[in-house]
Amino acid sequence: MQMTGYELLENYEKAEDKDKQIQILADLNHIPVDMVCFVIDNSEKFDTSETPLSTEEFTKWCETELDRVDAHIHAQEIYYRELCNVYRIASTYGKRSVDL
Repeated sequence: MQMTGYELLENYEKAEDKDKQIQILADLNHIPVDMVCFVIDNSEKFDTSETPLSTEEFTKWCETELDRVDAHIHAQEIYYRELCNVYRIASTYGKRSVDL
């Protein structure tokens, strides 16, 4: 059985025991629990008024999202390196004159 993201969310929302429902949905769809959790955590991406995404469309969305996240990570890495350099300079500023 393969449910769309919309169907996964609908079944999850109707469940009394949501934790158990995650495992049930994963088992029914032969997908990892993490994938069900991903759909639940990103429920805003699955507007119920829209036509369900095909597997290819969902895959393309995932690729686009990965690219977006990768670009964000890269920007954060650059910021981190710059901040480390500033910290290194600030933490050693004035110590040389004291050590002499």
